[in-house]
Amino acid sequence: MIAPASAPAPLEVWILPADRAHDALAAHLAPRTLRRDGAGKPWVPGGPYLNLSHSGALALIAICADTEVGVDLERIRPLRNPPGLSRRMCSPREAAWLADQADPAVALLRLWVRKEAVAKAQGGGLRTALSGLDVLAGHVELPEGRYALCDLPDPAPGYLAALAWRETFPAQDHRPSRHSPPSGERPLSDDRP
Repeated sequence: MIAPASAPAPLEVWILPADRAHDALAAHLAPRTLRRDGAGKPWVPGGPYLNLSHSGALALIAICADTEVGVDLERIRPLRNPPGLSRRMCSPREAAWLADQADPAVALLRLWVRKEAVAKAQGGGLRTALSGLDVLAGHVELPEGRYALCDLPDPAPGYLAALAWRETFPAQDHRPSRHSPPSGERPLSDDRP
């Protein structure tokens, strides 16, 4: 289990073989049932909040009792069209930072895992406009609240990972109930072959 000191408590972060992730998560949460909302985000009636990511042979899971979490894990690999990807996903400040990096391809993947972790914590996933998420600082301000993020150091050789969590809620907003189903929810097992 890995978890940064600045993350909310209680928080569990696991890295494990991808082919064991769903079974390990189901065993950990039993007898509660793992479900997916209409956007594909996993949730558990009554809590806790959780998120998972897989890349290559590994999976990354975050479970938190108190707030929404998002994780992303990516195997370091050659990217197709890095300039085009950076134009679509980077803010102007991130593009300037990227130009100064010794290994722009790895730096671009680092930005990607941070952005995807925030987007997953926020609930939008890859439907979120990634260029609107400037992830160079340790937090992102969105209309839904403030999201903190951090890199997960050395998740495994050849991988990058990030964790994000919701820090604040707007004054007019109320925390979503973990006891009522999100719209379009379905059992997680519906997504498995």
